[in-house]
Amino acid sequence: MTGDCHVRFCERLGLKCPCLLDRLDLSSLKSVRSFADRIKQRLRNIKIDVLVLNAGIRAANNQVSSQEGFELTFATNHLSHYLLARLFEPNLTEGGRIIITTSDAHDPAVIPFGPKTLNIESSGIQPSIVQKK
Repeated sequence: MTGDCHVRFCERLGLKCPCLLDRLDLSSLKSVRSFADRIKQRLRNIKIDVLVLNAGIRAANNQVSSQEGFELTFATNHLSHYLLARLFEPNLTEGGRIIITTSDAHDPAVIPFGPKTLNIESSGIQPSIVQKK
């Protein structure tokens, strides 16, 4: 996205310029780190108001791996978002927000072999384990 289209996109989101957009390969943690370095260089000392992390793939089977050897869907949809959030956390303004979008792949109505509930109490997971940092 470049030029006038880029500015209109940022305005529609209510963001002040500069609103930086760039491409990266979310299935590669090396690409994620390179992307973060490029954006940080372009930002210099400008803080980030809103960091939007959006990805969603579902590999045809769970035998497909990322460059680093992680299952491809997990690497793309989860590990890359986590790494980006950690890498950009120091660059957020006070009160800055991170928005992570997800797919409906976790929904048992969509993926019948997935978890039947997202309720921790009925999942069999011990709440004390979930709360550990």
